[in-house]
Amino acid sequence: MEYSTYSVEDLLTDESFINYCEGKSEADTALWTAIENEMPELSPKIAEAKRLYSMLAVTNKAEKEQALLRLKRKIESIEEASNLETEITIPSIKRRIAWYSVAAAVLVLLGVFAVLQTKESSPYLISVQNNFSDFKVVASTKSNERKSIVLPDGSKVVLNGLTTLKIANAYNKEDRVLLLNGEAFFEVSHDKSRPFVVIANKTTTTALGTSFKIKNYTSTHDCSIMLQTGKVRVESFAKENKIQRTQLLPGEQVSLPSASAELLKSKFNNNEIDNWLQRKLVFSKASLNEIKAKLNAIYHVEITVENTPENKVAFTGEFKNESLEQVLDAIGFSNHFIYTISNNQVNLKFEK
Repeated sequence: MEYSTYSVEDLLTDESFINYCEGKSEADTALWTAIENEMPELSPKIAEAKRLYSMLAVTNKAEKEQALLRLKRKIESIEEASNLETEITIPSIKRRIAWYSVAAAVLVLLGVFAVLQTKESSPYLISVQNNFSDFKVVASTKSNERKSIVLPDGSKVVLNGLTTLKIANAYNKEDRVLLLNGEAFFEVSHDKSRPFVVIANKTTTTALGTSFKIKNYTSTHDCSIMLQTGKVRVESFAKENKIQRTQLLPGEQVSLPSASAELLKSKFNNNEIDNWLQRKLVFSKASLNEIKAKLNAIYHVEITVENTPENKVAFTGEFKNESLEQVLDAIGFSNHFIYTISNNQVNLKFEK
Protein backbone atom coordinates (compact mmCIF):
# COMPACT_ATOMS: atom_id res chain seq x y z
CA MET A 1 0.00 0.00 0.00
CA GLU A 2 1.31 3.46 -0.92
CA TYR A 3 1.35 5.18 2.47
CA SER A 4 3.62 8.01 1.29
CA THR A 5 0.65 9.73 -0.38
CA TYR A 6 -1.54 9.56 2.74
CA SER A 7 -3.15 12.75 3.99
CA VAL A 8 -4.15 13.36 7.62
CA GLU A 9 -7.71 12.37 6.72
CA ASP A 10 -6.46 9.17 5.05
CA LEU A 11 -4.62 8.24 8.22
CA LEU A 12 -7.71 8.79 10.34
CA THR A 13 -9.77 6.51 8.09
CA ASP A 14 -7.21 3.70 8.18
CA GLU A 15 -8.30 1.04 10.68
CA SER A 16 -4.73 -0.12 11.30
CA PHE A 17 -3.71 3.44 12.14
CA ILE A 18 -6.62 3.75 14.60
CA ASN A 19 -5.48 0.50 16.22
CA TYR A 20 -1.97 1.96 16.40
CA CYS A 21 -3.28 5.11 18.13
CA GLU A 22 -5.23 3.01 20.63
CA GLY A 23 -2.38 0.53 21.17
CA LYS A 24 -4.73 -2.39 20.53
CA SER A 25 -2.62 -4.35 18.06
CA GLU A 26 1.06 -5.22 18.29
CA ALA A 27 1.13 -5.90 14.56
CA ASP A 28 -0.36 -2.49 13.69
CA THR A 29 1.96 -0.79 16.16
CA ALA A 30 4.95 -2.48 14.53
CA LEU A 31 3.63 -1.56 11.07
CA TRP A 32 3.26 2.15 11.79
CA THR A 33 6.49 2.34 13.74
CA ALA A 34 8.26 0.93 10.68
CA ILE A 35 6.42 3.37 8.38
CA GLU A 36 7.51 6.32 10.52
CA ASN A 37 11.13 5.11 10.38
CA GLU A 38 11.09 4.43 6.64
CA MET A 39 9.10 7.52 5.60
CA PRO A 40 10.27 10.49 7.70
CA GLU A 41 8.46 12.83 5.33
CA LEU A 42 5.19 11.34 6.60
CA SER A 43 6.01 12.03 10.26
CA PRO A 44 4.38 15.51 10.45
CA LYS A 45 1.09 14.11 9.08
CA ILE A 46 1.25 11.13 11.46
CA ALA A 47 1.88 13.45 14.41
CA GLU A 48 -1.05 15.68 13.41
CA ALA A 49 -3.37 12.71 12.92
CA LYS A 50 -2.40 11.29 16.33
CA ARG A 51 -3.03 14.70 17.89
CA LEU A 52 -6.47 14.96 16.34
CA TYR A 53 -7.30 11.40 17.30
CA SER A 54 -6.29 12.02 20.93
CA MET A 55 -8.82 14.87 21.04
CA LEU A 56 -11.55 12.55 19.83
CA ALA A 57 -10.59 9.71 22.15
CA VAL A 58 -12.88 9.26 25.13
CA THR A 59 -13.25 6.56 27.72
CA ASN A 60 -15.59 4.14 25.98
CA LYS A 61 -17.46 3.39 22.77
CA ALA A 62 -20.76 4.89 23.96
CA GLU A 63 -19.16 8.18 24.97
CA LYS A 64 -17.17 8.24 21.72
CA GLU A 65 -20.29 7.86 19.61
CA GLN A 66 -22.11 10.51 21.64
CA ALA A 67 -19.17 12.88 21.18
CA LEU A 68 -19.14 12.27 17.45
CA LEU A 69 -22.87 12.82 17.19
CA ARG A 70 -22.43 16.12 19.00
CA LEU A 71 -19.71 16.99 16.51
CA LYS A 72 -22.11 16.05 13.69
CA ARG A 73 -24.59 18.65 14.93
CA LYS A 74 -21.84 21.25 15.06
CA ILE A 75 -20.75 20.37 11.52
CA GLU A 76 -24.30 20.66 10.22
CA SER A 77 -24.54 24.15 11.73
CA ILE A 78 -21.58 25.32 9.60
CA GLU A 79 -22.69 26.48 6.19
CA GLU A 80 -19.52 25.31 4.46
CA ALA A 81 -20.05 21.81 5.81
CA SER A 82 -23.79 21.65 5.22
CA ASN A 83 -23.36 18.84 2.72
CA LEU A 84 -21.66 16.57 5.28
CA GLU A 85 -24.56 14.41 6.42
CA THR A 86 -24.82 10.83 7.58
CA GLU A 87 -27.06 8.61 9.63
CA ILE A 88 -27.43 9.38 13.32
CA THR A 89 -26.57 5.82 14.36
CA ILE A 90 -23.01 4.55 13.92
CA PRO A 91 -23.35 0.77 13.95
CA SER A 92 -20.01 -0.29 12.47
CA ILE A 93 -16.40 0.50 13.19
CA LYS A 94 -15.88 1.45 9.55
CA ARG A 95 -18.58 4.11 9.73
CA ARG A 96 -17.33 5.27 13.11
CA ILE A 97 -13.81 5.66 11.71
CA ALA A 98 -15.21 7.61 8.78
CA TRP A 99 -16.48 10.17 11.23
CA TYR A 100 -12.94 10.69 12.48
CA SER A 101 -12.16 11.86 8.98
CA VAL A 102 -15.07 14.31 9.04
CA ALA A 103 -13.95 15.55 12.43
CA ALA A 104 -10.36 15.96 11.29
CA ALA A 105 -11.40 17.91 8.20
CA VAL A 106 -13.48 20.34 10.24
CA LEU A 107 -10.76 20.76 12.87
CA VAL A 108 -8.17 21.50 10.20
CA LEU A 109 -10.57 23.97 8.58
CA LEU A 110 -11.13 25.84 11.84
CA GLY A 111 -7.50 25.61 12.90
CA VAL A 112 -8.23 25.09 16.60
CA PHE A 113 -8.77 22.26 19.04
CA ALA A 114 -12.35 21.14 19.37
CA VAL A 115 -14.39 21.31 22.53
CA LEU A 116 -16.11 17.95 22.56
CA GLN A 117 -19.00 17.75 24.96
CA THR A 118 -21.53 15.12 25.90
CA LYS A 119 -24.35 15.66 28.35
CA GLU A 120 -22.61 13.48 30.91
CA SER A 121 -18.93 13.61 31.88
CA SER A 122 -17.32 14.17 28.50
CA PRO A 123 -13.82 15.63 28.18
CA TYR A 124 -13.28 19.31 27.42
CA LEU A 125 -10.27 19.80 25.21
CA ILE A 126 -9.35 23.45 24.95
CA SER A 127 -6.80 24.99 22.63
CA VAL A 128 -3.83 26.69 24.28
CA GLN A 129 -4.02 29.31 21.52
CA ASN A 130 -7.67 30.12 22.19
CA ASN A 131 -8.02 33.77 23.26
CA PHE A 132 -11.24 32.99 25.14
CA SER A 133 -12.98 36.07 23.78
CA ASP A 134 -16.36 34.61 24.71
CA PHE A 135 -15.58 34.93 28.44
CA LYS A 136 -16.02 37.91 30.74
CA VAL A 137 -14.63 38.76 34.18
CA VAL A 138 -17.12 37.86 36.90
CA ALA A 139 -14.88 38.61 39.90
CA SER A 140 -11.33 39.67 40.77
CA THR A 141 -9.42 40.40 43.96
CA LYS A 142 -6.55 42.61 45.00
CA SER A 143 -3.50 41.51 46.94
CA ASN A 144 -4.38 40.17 50.42
CA GLU A 145 -8.13 40.27 49.61
CA ARG A 146 -10.70 37.50 49.94
CA LYS A 147 -14.01 37.58 48.11
CA SER A 148 -17.04 35.24 48.10
CA ILE A 149 -19.46 35.20 45.15
CA VAL A 150 -22.48 33.20 43.99
CA LEU A 151 -22.61 32.21 40.32
CA PRO A 152 -25.85 32.26 38.23
CA ASP A 153 -26.43 28.54 38.84
CA GLY A 154 -26.09 28.92 42.62
CA SER A 155 -22.53 27.58 42.81
CA LYS A 156 -20.38 29.37 45.38
CA VAL A 157 -16.79 30.53 44.94
CA VAL A 158 -14.25 31.89 47.44
CA LEU A 159 -11.41 33.78 45.75
CA ASN A 160 -7.98 34.36 47.30
CA GLY A 161 -5.83 37.43 46.69
CA LEU A 162 -4.71 38.45 43.20
CA THR A 163 -7.26 36.16 41.57
CA THR A 164 -9.35 36.65 38.44
CA LEU A 165 -12.35 34.48 37.57
CA LYS A 166 -13.94 34.64 34.12
CA ILE A 167 -17.29 33.16 33.15
CA ALA A 168 -18.40 31.96 29.72
CA ASN A 169 -21.02 34.12 28.03
CA ALA A 170 -23.07 30.94 27.53
CA TYR A 171 -22.67 29.86 31.17
CA ASN A 172 -25.51 27.69 32.49
CA LYS A 173 -26.96 26.90 29.07
CA GLU A 174 -25.47 23.58 27.97
CA ASP A 175 -22.59 23.69 30.44
CA ARG A 176 -20.86 25.88 33.05
CA VAL A 177 -17.33 26.85 32.03
CA LEU A 178 -14.98 29.17 33.95
CA LEU A 179 -11.41 30.44 33.54
CA LEU A 180 -9.29 30.83 36.67
CA ASN A 181 -6.06 32.70 37.21
CA GLY A 182 -5.20 32.63 40.89
CA GLU A 183 -6.65 30.53 43.70
CA ALA A 184 -10.26 29.70 44.50
CA PHE A 185 -12.52 27.23 46.28
CA PHE A 186 -15.60 26.01 44.41
CA GLU A 187 -18.79 24.62 45.94
CA VAL A 188 -20.69 23.38 42.91
CA SER A 189 -24.48 23.23 42.66
CA HIS A 190 -25.50 19.78 41.45
CA ASP A 191 -26.74 19.75 37.86
CA LYS A 192 -26.23 16.48 36.04
CA SER A 193 -27.16 17.97 32.68
CA ARG A 194 -24.67 20.88 32.84
CA PRO A 195 -21.07 19.88 33.67
CA PHE A 196 -19.10 22.41 35.72
CA VAL A 197 -15.66 23.01 34.17
CA VAL A 198 -12.79 25.16 35.43
CA ILE A 199 -9.95 25.86 33.01
CA ALA A 200 -6.66 26.70 34.77
CA ASN A 201 -3.25 26.79 33.13
CA LYS A 202 -3.17 23.70 30.88
CA THR A 203 -5.74 21.77 32.91
CA THR A 204 -9.49 21.37 32.97
CA THR A 205 -11.37 20.20 36.07
CA THR A 206 -14.85 18.83 35.43
CA ALA A 207 -17.48 18.23 38.14
CA LEU A 208 -21.24 17.84 38.49
CA GLY A 209 -21.84 18.59 42.18
CA THR A 210 -18.82 18.73 44.46
CA SER A 211 -16.34 21.02 46.22
CA PHE A 212 -12.69 21.55 45.38
CA LYS A 213 -9.88 24.12 45.45
CA ILE A 214 -7.65 25.14 42.54
CA LYS A 215 -4.42 27.10 42.80
CA ASN A 216 -3.09 28.49 39.52
CA TYR A 217 -1.03 31.68 39.54
CA THR A 218 0.67 32.66 36.30
CA SER A 219 3.57 34.08 38.32
CA THR A 220 4.59 30.56 39.42
CA HIS A 221 3.22 28.49 36.49
CA ASP A 222 2.23 25.79 38.99
CA CYS A 223 -1.28 24.38 39.10
CA SER A 224 -2.86 22.20 41.79
CA ILE A 225 -6.38 20.82 42.39
CA MET A 226 -7.52 19.56 45.81
CA LEU A 227 -10.83 17.69 46.07
CA GLN A 228 -12.85 18.06 49.28
CA THR A 229 -16.13 16.29 48.39
CA GLY A 230 -17.63 14.42 45.43
CA LYS A 231 -15.56 13.41 42.41
CA VAL A 232 -13.89 15.33 39.61
CA ARG A 233 -12.00 14.53 36.45
CA VAL A 234 -8.81 16.46 35.75
CA GLU A 235 -7.39 16.69 32.24
CA SER A 236 -4.14 18.23 31.05
CA PHE A 237 -2.62 18.81 27.63
CA ALA A 238 0.70 20.16 28.93
CA LYS A 239 2.71 17.14 27.74
CA GLU A 240 3.36 17.37 24.01
CA ASN A 241 -0.30 18.24 23.41
CA LYS A 242 -1.23 14.74 24.59
CA ILE A 243 -4.24 14.52 26.86
CA GLN A 244 -3.62 13.19 30.37
CA ARG A 245 -6.66 12.28 32.46
CA THR A 246 -7.19 11.29 36.07
CA GLN A 247 -10.08 11.18 38.54
CA LEU A 248 -9.89 12.47 42.10
CA LEU A 249 -11.71 11.20 45.17
CA PRO A 250 -12.08 13.21 48.41
CA GLY A 251 -8.72 13.78 50.05
CA GLU A 252 -6.80 13.45 46.77
CA GLN A 253 -4.99 16.19 44.91
CA VAL A 254 -3.18 16.53 41.62
CA SER A 255 -0.51 19.03 40.69
CA LEU A 256 1.16 20.20 37.50
CA PRO A 257 4.52 21.68 38.57
CA SER A 258 6.05 24.26 36.26
CA ALA A 259 9.11 22.05 35.77
CA SER A 260 7.04 19.03 34.75
CA ALA A 261 4.42 18.22 32.17
CA GLU A 262 3.19 15.26 34.19
CA LEU A 263 0.12 15.26 36.42
CA LEU A 264 1.30 14.27 39.91
CA LYS A 265 -1.35 12.67 42.11
CA SER A 266 -1.16 12.46 45.92
CA LYS A 267 -3.22 12.65 49.12
CA PHE A 268 -3.68 15.58 51.51
CA ASN A 269 -5.23 16.27 54.91
CA ASN A 270 -8.70 17.75 54.45
CA ASN A 271 -7.91 20.21 57.26
CA GLU A 272 -5.76 22.04 54.72
CA ILE A 273 -8.85 23.22 52.82
CA ASP A 274 -10.77 24.02 56.01
CA ASN A 275 -7.81 26.03 57.30
CA TRP A 276 -7.54 27.85 53.97
CA LEU A 277 -11.24 28.75 53.97
CA GLN A 278 -11.08 30.03 57.55
CA ARG A 279 -7.63 31.58 57.17
CA LYS A 280 -6.62 29.43 60.10
CA LEU A 281 -2.93 29.29 61.03
CA VAL A 282 -1.56 27.03 63.72
CA PHE A 283 2.12 27.39 64.68
CA SER A 284 3.90 25.17 67.18
CA LYS A 285 7.52 26.24 67.66
CA ALA A 286 7.48 27.08 63.95
CA SER A 287 10.73 27.93 62.20
CA LEU A 288 11.08 30.95 59.94
CA ASN A 289 10.78 28.77 56.84
CA GLU A 290 7.60 27.15 58.17
CA ILE A 291 6.11 30.56 58.93
CA LYS A 292 6.92 31.77 55.42
CA ALA A 293 5.40 28.64 53.83
CA LYS A 294 2.15 28.86 55.80
CA LEU A 295 1.71 32.58 55.13
CA ASN A 296 2.26 31.92 51.43
CA ALA A 297 -0.30 29.08 51.43
CA ILE A 298 -3.03 31.14 53.14
CA TYR A 299 -2.40 34.70 51.88
CA HIS A 300 -0.42 34.06 48.65
CA VAL A 301 2.46 36.34 49.59
CA GLU A 302 6.16 36.04 48.83
CA ILE A 303 8.35 36.82 51.86
CA THR A 304 11.90 38.16 51.90
CA VAL A 305 14.01 38.55 55.02
CA GLU A 306 16.62 41.11 56.09
CA ASN A 307 19.05 40.59 58.97
CA THR A 308 18.19 36.91 59.41
CA PRO A 309 18.47 36.27 63.17
CA GLU A 310 21.28 34.08 64.48
CA ASN A 311 18.97 32.38 66.96
CA LYS A 312 16.33 30.06 65.52
CA VAL A 313 12.78 31.39 65.28
CA ALA A 314 10.37 29.13 67.20
CA PHE A 315 6.97 30.79 67.15
CA THR A 316 3.84 29.29 68.75
CA GLY A 317 0.39 30.73 68.16
CA GLU A 318 -2.98 30.28 66.47
CA PHE A 319 -4.95 32.65 64.24
CA LYS A 320 -8.36 32.39 62.61
CA ASN A 321 -9.85 34.81 60.08
CA GLU A 322 -7.17 37.37 60.91
CA SER A 323 -5.71 39.76 58.38
CA LEU A 324 -2.14 39.34 57.22
CA GLU A 325 -1.20 42.51 59.10
CA GLN A 326 -2.62 41.17 62.37
CA VAL A 327 -0.70 37.92 62.01
CA LEU A 328 2.56 39.71 61.19
CA ASP A 329 2.07 42.12 64.10
CA ALA A 330 1.82 39.20 66.51
CA ILE A 331 4.74 37.22 65.08
CA GLY A 332 6.87 40.34 64.73
CA PHE A 333 6.28 41.44 68.32
CA SER A 334 7.70 38.23 69.77
CA ASN A 335 10.46 37.83 67.19
CA HIS A 336 11.57 41.46 66.95
CA PHE A 337 11.05 42.39 63.32
CA ILE A 338 9.18 45.07 61.41
CA TYR A 339 7.54 44.46 58.06
CA THR A 340 6.45 46.17 54.87
CA ILE A 341 3.82 44.94 52.40
CA SER A 342 3.75 45.86 48.71
CA ASN A 343 1.13 43.99 46.68
CA ASN A 344 1.93 40.33 47.40
CA GLN A 345 5.52 41.03 48.49
CA VAL A 346 6.30 41.08 52.22
CA ASN A 347 9.65 42.09 53.66
CA LEU A 348 10.62 41.15 57.23
CA LYS A 349 13.42 43.21 58.76
CA PHE A 350 14.80 41.75 61.99
CA GLU A 351 16.52 43.86 64.60
CA LYS A 352 20.30 43.63 64.52
